[in-house]
Amino acid sequence: TIAVFSVDRNKINEISKAAQNGNSLDSFKSETTLSLAQSIKTLPEAFPTAINTCGRVCVHHSGDFVIVSNRGHQSIAVFKIEKNNPNKGLLRNVGFYHTRGETPRHFQFDSSGKYLIV
Repeated sequence: TIAVFSVDRNKINEISKAAQNGNSLDSFKSETTLSLAQSIKTLPEAFPTAINTCGRVCVHHSGDFVIVSNRGHQSIAVFKIEKNNPNKGLLRNVGFYHTRGETPRHFQFDSSGKYLIV
């Protein structure tokens, strides 16, 4: 499962200004700057989650996709990052792709960003 968080930029700016001015940050101890926006499975619905772990999570250099390796499912899960409101920043599942190998941990895009090496 991947967790997507939203950030309260106004609160972060307020905390940052206070820190820059040398003010105490004690008043911000109970402030929340992150909130859970989405929780999305990295596996197909029918696959048992108990026998899977994620090896790596990364964002494609275009900023358009999140890619995850599933070490029990032997797959790469691809999610599109939504760019339009009201779903801006949320993930949409594009698909699961078998790695043709076992327990994929690490993967890397080539310099063009077109090919994924697992």
